[in-house]
Amino acid sequence: MSSYSEQELRTMQLADISAMWSAERIAAEIRKTAEEGSQRFDSVHRRKDGTLFDVEVSAQYQPIAGGQIVAFVRDITDRKRAEKERERLRQLEAELAHLDRLTMLGELTASIAHEVNQPLSGVISNAGACLRWLAGNAPDLKEAREAAARIIRDGKRAGEVIARIRAMTKRISNSQRKAGPE
Repeated sequence: MSSYSEQELRTMQLADISAMWSAERIAAEIRKTAEEGSQRFDSVHRRKDGTLFDVEVSAQYQPIAGGQIVAFVRDITDRKRAEKERERLRQLEAELAHLDRLTMLGELTASIAHEVNQPLSGVISNAGACLRWLAGNAPDLKEAREAAARIIRDGKRAGEVIARIRAMTKRISNSQRKAGPE
């Protein structure tokens, strides 16, 4: 608590420097300290120049000294700043993890779209060929049947891709339920 002389500090009352507590609150803390013998709490104090800073107050009742309460005040500005910085870093890490999940989701979506588009393109291509084989002057039933078989094969392939995606999302969902919320 820079700028205060040693004599000022020895005779100072908590109300003289407390920036956040009313006289009633200070009186209540004094009673609590007298009842419990000691206590420790964080507060905000005012320097002689009026600037505010975070402190940790350790107060102890001294019955030998006529029932006085002696308080030791430690500047914890650096600790509070570090706590705020840790919280800011935790939030940045959470945002980065969220962006990472979004990127992964985008890549997964592109992969799924490709996997589903492959057999669907085959279905469309084979359906067109089947129609051409049937539309000719002399329909080529053998080729039309083969095209229809390829349509069925590609349709099943698309269904299998979707079934694998469903199974994967179900496994992920179940593992997240077991793990609980993040």
